[in-house]
Amino acid sequence: MTLTQAELTEELKQVYALFDYDNDGAINKTELPIVLRSVGLNPSESELKNLEKGLDQIGQKATVQQLVQIIGPDPNKYVTNEKDLQDALSIFDKRGDGVISTGDLKHSLTTMAERLKDENIEELIRVVDPNLEGTVPIMDIVKELKRK
Repeated sequence: MTLTQAELTEELKQVYALFDYDNDGAINKTELPIVLRSVGLNPSESELKNLEKGLDQIGQKATVQQLVQIIGPDPNKYVTNEKDLQDALSIFDKRGDGVISTGDLKHSLTTMAERLKDENIEELIRVVDPNLEGTVPIMDIVKELKRK
C-alpha cells in the first residue's frame, strides 16, 4: 500500500467523521493510534510518541490538515510492508522452510523492541494455529498481522 498526502487526507476525513464525537473537526492524542491504523499506517511506539509530540505542540487536538502536516510528506514511512514482516520473522525459521514454532513466535513478540501484550499474542497464536499444531507458516502470520 502506498499513500500520497492527498489520498491520506481523503482517508483521514472519512475516519475523522467516525471519531470526532464532539464535532469540532479534530481528534485528540488518545484517538491518534486508532485513527492512524484505520488508514493503514502502523507507526512504531517511538514514531507514535513523536507524532504525539507534534500534536502537543498544536494544542492536544489536530484537524485533518494539521495531522497530515505532522505526519509529513511521506506517510508511507509508517507503513509496515509484508516483506519487512517476513524478513523479521524469518530469523526464527530454524530449518529454513518458512515455518516457525508458536513458542518461537511468542518469544520473539515478547522480547523484541516493539513488544506485544500477552493477550494480543495469545489471540494471534489462536488465529494462526487453530489446531494447536505448534508450528505456523510465516506467511500466515504476516497475513494476519497485516490484516489488523
